[in-house]
Amino acid sequence: IRNLRDSTRTQLEPNEIQGSFILNSTQPKSGAKVALFRRAEIEKFLKEALSKIEPGADETAIALNITNNLPFPLASTATDSEGFYRLEIPEPGEFILHTNIVGDSSKTLVWFLAFSPDDPQHGPIHFTEKNASNLLSPDFAIVEAR
Repeated sequence: IRNLRDSTRTQLEPNEIQGSFILNSTQPKSGAKVALFRRAEIEKFLKEALSKIEPGADETAIALNITNNLPFPLASTATDSEGFYRLEIPEPGEFILHTNIVGDSSKTLVWFLAFSPDDPQHGPIHFTEKNASNLLSPDFAIVEAR
């Protein structure tokens, strides 16, 4: 039954995006906020925010400061009890999906995943440890989802 339920989640309409958290931990990440932004807006925001950071500053504090001051999203949702999310895309364009998690060791995982719903490979976007933003610098903060 679970496989049947999960298979229906991957049938995307052209104006929606969905996915889940696929983390090394065994617990699904429920209640995580997932936000949708225009890519150009987030690129501009990150460039400005990251240009003000002092060398040697604490990366967890930087990540939390950035994520707490993001512009207002086009859409947002929270993951369900099994870590799945689904968002309607309100307009055409290039987008960023964002979320962050503060882990057990106070290490913050941050995601800025870029995608285009017009891409022929448009499909579910999953948040994993591999596609988290590892370096908070203008060239590495945004990760291509495909």
